[in-house]
Amino acid sequence: MKGGIALMITDTACIALQTSQEGAEDAIGGVWEGPRQRHVVFDIDATRQAARQRALKRGEQLPAARRRLDQVCAPGYLGRQRGEVVRSWTTVLQMHSRQWVGTFSGAGNGDYREELRSACRAIHTYLDTSHLPHAMGLVRLDGQYGDGAVIAQVDKTGLPMVVRGRASHLLNHPQIQEVLEHPPASVMTLADSGVVYELFDGGWLWLDEGLHSRVVIARRAAPPPPQTVTVGKRIGDMVYELFFTTTEDDAFLVQDIVELYHGRGAFEGVLADEDVEQDADRWCSYTPDGQELWQIASQWVWNIRLTLGQAWQASPLREIEWSPIPDPLPATTPSVATEEAREEEYGPVRLPR
Repeated sequence: MKGGIALMITDTACIALQTSQEGAEDAIGGVWEGPRQRHVVFDIDATRQAARQRALKRGEQLPAARRRLDQVCAPGYLGRQRGEVVRSWTTVLQMHSRQWVGTFSGAGNGDYREELRSACRAIHTYLDTSHLPHAMGLVRLDGQYGDGAVIAQVDKTGLPMVVRGRASHLLNHPQIQEVLEHPPASVMTLADSGVVYELFDGGWLWLDEGLHSRVVIARRAAPPPPQTVTVGKRIGDMVYELFFTTTEDDAFLVQDIVELYHGRGAFEGVLADEDVEQDADRWCSYTPDGQELWQIASQWVWNIRLTLGQAWQASPLREIEWSPIPDPLPATTPSVATEEAREEEYGPVRLPR
């Protein structure tokens, strides 16, 4: 079934990309840093669905108890969901067109490292189908993938990434300490929460597993008690967050990298729309292959609807200015008009008597 799943994911990516031969670049979208450098952003995130299990009667005269979802679910992290068992899966979303690229699941907490490896292969298929180099892709990952070993795993696939790091020990690195002693490179305010971040460019560092990555530090004021810090490392009255990126495009400013990561919030909106329109999280099979087939079919229908809707509406490509272009410096050489204006300011000539 795994080979069939990979084939169906490949077909899904191909169908989603074949909107038209002309204007395919507009249909795919991207993030442009300058007129030439382009990145196609993909979101990889793990989600889960819990299942409730009622108590079963047991006795010598009754047959052995058997759960219908034993093959599909297993005990694991439930998050805020109610239930006794859970199934986890990793989904891949193309950020610009909102097209699904793949889904990979497992019982319980699943094998997120193997699912991440399969997700990177699906992204390769997407880029190959649209005749784009793998270095043009850009993967966004949350803190679950912020370890050095996981980042190195993605880096070996040739895909640049932006990830929230969990290596808080890097805050004690001499290079990072020297950067934090200077004023921040930029200050940004989140539009939804109003939190003010001070951003520092930590430069390129060698991380664990022999990985060379650019480090960005975000610093904000710690919340007052009794609020707790759920994201970041609290040191004194400040909270520090680390962001790693392996893209070699130094034209990205520190604010661009942090804003690009926080753009992952749109991923949750797509998941919410999918739950309303298709209910892809429903239980449809008591076998792992059947349940995963339902997930793939739901994503397939979603992509076809987006493709047909784009072809029917033929809406133009929307452009958003990520960072404003600085205004040119004013000219220092006075113009001829200015010289003439100065001559007219003198009064009439007066001769001495």
